[in-house]
Amino acid sequence: MTEWHEKRGELHTSYSYRDFDRRFIYRIRNSGWSPAYANGRITFEIDLEPGATWHACGDYLLAQGARIRASRRSYAPEHHDTAVDRLQRQWLSQATALTSANEDVYRQYRQAVEDMGALRLFDHDFAPDVWVPAAGVPWFVTIFGRDRLMVSLQNMLVHAGNAGHALWSGIASAEHAA
Repeated sequence: MTEWHEKRGELHTSYSYRDFDRRFIYRIRNSGWSPAYANGRITFEIDLEPGATWHACGDYLLAQGARIRASRRSYAPEHHDTAVDRLQRQWLSQATALTSANEDVYRQYRQAVEDMGALRLFDHDFAPDVWVPAAGVPWFVTIFGRDRLMVSLQNMLVHAGNAGHALWSGIASAEHAA
């Protein structure tokens, strides 16, 4: 379930099933403008003079039952440049680009590519362009060979290089086990 709390500028998303309970709270702060939420998007209606700049911060909380974990930093890409940020930008720059007169098609494709990059397990990278996707989300995050092969197959049009390495490492692992 997703709920928008307009006065607080917060988006709450939760999922519960039996003993599984997770919540995600996204907070807008320091924006100077009131955010709006519609059709799955947080937007701002802003009016800037030529040459002016605008900035907003987004913080998040992750909750598991009564246990809450706050974000370690505010998300503002122009003010942060971590290794993870650089790898995500590299992923986006190497992925197949798509343009469309239909803004929804363009945005959905772009979001899918960004989401795929966000599933990267950076600690298990083989090379800058060869990486391992997380499996088991949202219950746990780990490596599954079968999932890696499926993700690589589904992403061949977006980034074909990873599929070749997934197949090669699968063959090498099978030979090593034999």
